[in-house]
Amino acid sequence: MDQFDLQGIVAATFTPMKANGDVNLSLIGKYVTYLVENHGVTSIFVNGTTGEGESLSVAERKKLLEAWLSAGRDRLKHVIVNIGCSSITDCKELAKHAEQVGASAVAITTPSYFRPSTPDALVDFIQAVSLEAGSLPIIYYHIPVLSHLPFLASTILEAIGDKIPNFTGFKFSDMNLFDASLCMHKPGKRCSLYYGCDEQLLPGMLMGAQAAIGRFPSKNVYRPSAKQGDRMVLKFTRSPQSCLLWFESPTQL
Repeated sequence: MDQFDLQGIVAATFTPMKANGDVNLSLIGKYVTYLVENHGVTSIFVNGTTGEGESLSVAERKKLLEAWLSAGRDRLKHVIVNIGCSSITDCKELAKHAEQVGASAVAITTPSYFRPSTPDALVDFIQAVSLEAGSLPIIYYHIPVLSHLPFLASTILEAIGDKIPNFTGFKFSDMNLFDASLCMHKPGKRCSLYYGCDEQLLPGMLMGAQAAIGRFPSKNVYRPSAKQGDRMVLKFTRSPQSCLLWFESPTQL
């Protein structure tokens, strides 16, 4: 696996739909232009919660990823795709497809109806799917409010151990900052953390998050542009106190 350097603001994209419920692929090009030229976005997260990926068919999800990759060629640095499904067969198919068409990384959520009963069972699921993704970085999408799994991310990380060589970290969509800190600072086993609770971005960064993956643009959080958001994230790593100024006067960054 090549070094996966995800930093700054990552836009979780909506899925454009027609009035009859079909996916509207014709708008993807305009969407990319809007993100890149209006807001300076360079990385996106496709088919996640914002994009309603798990409500779409496998065929629709494949077409969406291909459309985003095509429209973002030479304009987007990272195109990450969520491949979570209740069916492990569908997950594997989407993982293989993501590797074939050139996604930057894949995110995996847990099956949400028949849920894994232990952290080890969850890791077995992630591992089986990751084998179909080639060398792509694997991100576990930790969102307990929707998955209803009681396991801490730090417990999942411990269960992963060395079983998934291309595991890179968590899309951490939870308010438990102590758990977030354990993931990034645990002796002997650390990982990257991409924060997913928009309204708690600053505390998440204080814990050491490298990137923010969230609905963009958001008037309440990512204002007024991803360029300034990126500067905020990068500057925070050098001077946490100065980053607080962003909430008072974004022009100071």
